[in-house]
Amino acid sequence: MDKSAIQNQLQYIIAKEQYMKPLLENEIITEEVYNEVLENLYEEFEVWRYSRIQNPSVEFRKKKREVRNDLLEQNPGYISLTELARSKPQKSTGYTIQMWLRDSGTVDFLSLWEKKHNEKFLPILVELNTLTPKIWIKETNSIGIASRQGKNGGTYAHREIAMHFMCWLSAEMMLNVIEKYLEVMNYEKDN
Repeated sequence: MDKSAIQNQLQYIIAKEQYMKPLLENEIITEEVYNEVLENLYEEFEVWRYSRIQNPSVEFRKKKREVRNDLLEQNPGYISLTELARSKPQKSTGYTIQMWLRDSGTVDFLSLWEKKHNEKFLPILVELNTLTPKIWIKETNSIGIASRQGKNGGTYAHREIAMHFMCWLSAEMMLNVIEKYLEVMNYEKDN
């Protein structure tokens, strides 16, 4: 197998695992769109020619969710930080979320968000080096983050908080948010 064939396979796998799967799992795109894009990439990169990588239209079938996740039912519109944290493969998802939560800028942001949206928020001094989602929720009476261990568990957050987490995870995402904000500000200034 030549170098370009290996590069094509790697590009296909990266596109699938880092970009397409999270979009599908977070229900941003449908299974049909997922399969269509992957089939196009499969053909474009000619993965079939040199590899045993199966055609994507038969590889991934979204599991039926017979039992809906309780956290999502209780908190509609919340986004899974656990799923977002999977983009950092070198660390466990729980560790990634804890590192974000232990950042003083994150605690300041969460406190500001809770004060704005939660009348029962209890502003307290937190021990940053031991802070976990469960401790944050219990000690502050937080409504912006929900967390549960075990099957169908994970850490979920309001979309504004999830955006903060995504910007912390990815400098590219932070740059995109800043550029979009400036674009909107310039548009409003011109009109």
